[in-house]
Amino acid sequence: MTPKRAQNTDYERLVAQETLILDATERIIELLETTGVSRQELAARLGKSKGFISQLLSGERNMTLRTLADLAYVLGHRVALTTKELAETGQLGEAPSGELSAETPGDQEIRADTPVDAVAEWSDAPVSADAHEYALAA
Repeated sequence: MTPKRAQNTDYERLVAQETLILDATERIIELLETTGVSRQELAARLGKSKGFISQLLSGERNMTLRTLADLAYVLGHRVALTTKELAETGQLGEAPSGELSAETPGDQEIRADTPVDAVAEWSDAPVSADAHEYALAA
């Protein structure tokens, strides 16, 4: 693997990590809003401090899958995880068959300058019909 290819792979891996963290955090925040539960109430339901919840939702603290499942559970929900093949999302190289991926407009090439830009592009990608869904158990 060439140094540039390794660098691209590392960048794409970072984007995948940040996307998942952002998606999980945003979903919990949405659940708080729709259920009318405050961060303080969420903390009480989990037996944690409000500071702990604030750190989780700001990305300052690592959110484990168990914690994510617990957060959803105390809000009356369950987390479902959908996966996409990297080739479908345009990651780890070019799109299949030399075609442009769904994330790349046909009239221009885009390479995000920051992980935040890349996350925004990647998270808007459509989910394929054959995506796999897994339920996380607490």
